[in-house]
Amino acid sequence: MRQRRHCKGFTLIELLVVIGLLGVVTTLGMSILFSVSGVWKQMSIRAELDARADAVFDAMQRDFSEIVASSLSGAPVRGAVHTAKDDRFFGVPLQDDQITIPAALPPEPGASLRRVDIGYAIDRKNGSHSLVRTTTLVGAEESKTAVTVADGVLAMAIEYREKGPGSAWQAPWYLDTLPGAIRVSVTLIDPNRPNEQLSRMAVFPIYVD
Repeated sequence: MRQRRHCKGFTLIELLVVIGLLGVVTTLGMSILFSVSGVWKQMSIRAELDARADAVFDAMQRDFSEIVASSLSGAPVRGAVHTAKDDRFFGVPLQDDQITIPAALPPEPGASLRRVDIGYAIDRKNGSHSLVRTTTLVGAEESKTAVTVADGVLAMAIEYREKGPGSAWQAPWYLDTLPGAIRVSVTLIDPNRPNEQLSRMAVFPIYVD
């Protein structure tokens, strides 16, 4: 006689257990994927904000190294202290300092020193936060030009220190002599993610007397 073989399948309970395990594994996998994606996005945003801060400080470094002594330019460094507000940040006062420095352009043949005033300020028009660099050729008509240095500059604080040991940082700057150093602090944000912020600070020694 032939012996019959019975094929045993999965029971309903076993199928439910397998489906439940697959659901748990899928959920864990998606959670890990989203977590890694979020960390990568944060790192990318921070790298972008770091690059913008570097652009700001590089531009200031170049300009501060070109400062002309007040005895030659006839104009001092001027640093003003301001605050601004943004409804997106619950009306918290934001540092909105401004600075203007005297610099010089290469003189033309047979001409005297050509002074140019370089300024830095945050443009907050239309809800944007852009750090703008302005250049004004003194003595020329309609010579003022403006260039955006970096977008997303939420706040900027500028402090000054007199020459000599033991000097304290102060703001604003209203003296006719040049400061011994300028300290700039900026806070940058991602326009698409205002909660993503980065604060950087740099000190620029002024070697001109």
